[in-house]
Amino acid sequence: MKNYLSPPTDCTPGLNLNSEKNLLEITGESRPEDIREFYGPVLEWIDEYEKLVYYIVDANKSPLPIELRFQLSYFNSSSAKVFIQIIQKLASIARSNSFIKLNIIWTYEEGDEDIFDAGKEFEKITGNNMEFVKLNAKE
Repeated sequence: MKNYLSPPTDCTPGLNLNSEKNLLEITGESRPEDIREFYGPVLEWIDEYEKLVYYIVDANKSPLPIELRFQLSYFNSSSAKVFIQIIQKLASIARSNSFIKLNIIWTYEEGDEDIFDAGKEFEKITGNNMEFVKLNAKE
């Protein structure tokens, strides 16, 4: 399965969807003009990744941690809806097999209460525990 990489722009986040490392990262600002065009390939990638995860777990019968990492400085409401979809898709994969563990990491800059609060809201809406990592403003 191919990894999916997309560098950040002024309006779109950087994406690093890495099937070998079981890592999905979304970083930067997320306010794409066409939300479906930008995040459609991400949701399709997750659908393909799901098949790979089941194959790996079935073949190895060993724990498989999946890490979803958000490090955002801004996002709009359309992006928020997609983030909820992403979390729910991955959580569904994790719930389907006891070997699969989803780790959601919400990174925010020190003093950025809006981003921190948004992460807490995602945690509440999706019912998934998240790890909150505070970065110093200089990091």
